[in-house]
Amino acid sequence: MAERDVIQGKVRLKKRGRWWYAHYATPAGYERKALKVTSLKAAQVKAKEIDELLQTGQFAALVQHDKHQQDTFQAFVQEIFLKEYPRWTEGTFRSTRTLTKKLLEEFGSLPLTAITADAIESYLARRRGDDDWQPATYNRYLAILKTVFKYAIERGRLRHNPAAPIKTVQVQEKNPRPYSDQEIAKLLEELTATPDKRDIAIVAVDTGMRQGELARLKWEDVDFERKQIVVKETKNKEDRTIPMTNRVHTILAALRQQNQEAQITSLLVWGKPANIRQLLTRAGKRAGIAGCTQHRLRDTFATQLADNEAPLDRMKKLLGHKTVEMTLRYAETREYHLKETIALLNR
Repeated sequence: MAERDVIQGKVRLKKRGRWWYAHYATPAGYERKALKVTSLKAAQVKAKEIDELLQTGQFAALVQHDKHQQDTFQAFVQEIFLKEYPRWTEGTFRSTRTLTKKLLEEFGSLPLTAITADAIESYLARRRGDDDWQPATYNRYLAILKTVFKYAIERGRLRHNPAAPIKTVQVQEKNPRPYSDQEIAKLLEELTATPDKRDIAIVAVDTGMRQGELARLKWEDVDFERKQIVVKETKNKEDRTIPMTNRVHTILAALRQQNQEAQITSLLVWGKPANIRQLLTRAGKRAGIAGCTQHRLRDTFATQLADNEAPLDRMKKLLGHKTVEMTLRYAETREYHLKETIALLNR
């Protein structure tokens, strides 16, 4: 039995066979448009977009809307988003490459206008269950989809963001895990056989720079006269300036001298070799330190600043945080400080 016609504002939806069609009037005449969808829910989403254009008299936009009805997710992402989206840094595009590829595998062949919130939620739930995603991974995939669809709206390819109603999963905050002074000494001792990697670890713990920031650091951003480093392409998309400690200044000056003598003309200070995560893991195992990561060097930098009573506003600036709350989380009081405080109650 044929399904009943459905009215969506100024649009009448009719089903013929498997497919839904939209019927509506414009100043140019009566239009019958194939929506190329089989479900009523998807047809209503498209009808709502058409109705909004009709209600506001945006007939030229309606023509543009019709023109891009069959633009696929893959075509938009590869031909427009990845080439022209202005609000992601090169580092963001690199770090999301694998995730974007997975999304293209799932939604690539679908028209942008055919992707619904239900389809997105179903995909995220399936991947979360099958691949045992952590909440942060779920949220990263969702963030990419929201960004892509938002840009599609800006470019006139969509009227609504199907990912907008979907909520992120709450992520349990991890407590920072700074190394103790003794652990830092042990790690640096284990890295003695690879002095270039040892130097990277020292710079990381003395500047609080993330692994990606170290990899992207250019010589032009190292100011030896002022003894400071300008960190660019940061996580919060704001440059920050970090004064150099004496040993950081010595390490970088010596490295620059070595490069000049060897006639190395790289623009980057380290590039990919700044990633010493695996080396630290092995060094930690030899030193008997569990859970060694490169990011813990940054935690250590923040905690050492707090130990020395650095003002929170200055810590926030050095770490590149947007909020003081984030800085407070990184600057957790060490356990032995708590014991010292409780010891004051002993009489």
